[in-house]
Amino acid sequence: MDKTILQTDDPSRKIAAGMFYYSDGSTSFEQKEDQEISAIVALVESKGFWSFCLDQHRLPWASNNLRLVIPQNLSGKEATQMLLEQAEKHSGRVEAASYCFNYHQNGIKAGQAFLPSIEETIAIFRNIKEVNQSLEKIKAPLIKSIVSATSPCEDCVCCYSTHGIRYAEQTALNDVRPVLFTEF
Repeated sequence: MDKTILQTDDPSRKIAAGMFYYSDGSTSFEQKEDQEISAIVALVESKGFWSFCLDQHRLPWASNNLRLVIPQNLSGKEATQMLLEQAEKHSGRVEAASYCFNYHQNGIKAGQAFLPSIEETIAIFRNIKEVNQSLEKIKAPLIKSIVSATSPCEDCVCCYSTHGIRYAEQTALNDVRPVLFTEF
């Protein structure tokens, strides 16, 4: 639905890209002094909305040459979980997935956030201008690219930016920012 505002079952609640998502579940284009901002709405769909968490870190996707092929048909949440399970099984480290899964700041609980799949990455990046405008208002780091949980090859990671898809070595440092999907 891109930039369109979706009105939920609650007629008073409208949601659009660039809105602040608060820890109490409310959304607004305005900053509320008495409430904690959890994330920035990136994309609204019929079943819910995608949002970016506020913090990011420069991390490798995997730092110990762990070679994993994650099926392309998985959601980002499923792929993140599979990465963590496979890393544990093979005594590996998947820093990007671990950071996202363990993210617990600004009212977000560990286990809620994840790395998006390639398809999810491309979809939620469509409204990056609106997201970055809101991040700028609160002096949070702007988003330049997004690392995906899935990749079509076993020795590279997929990153998406305004320049399109690029592939990097799994050990390369990339900006990693957790995403959320909130159902209506």
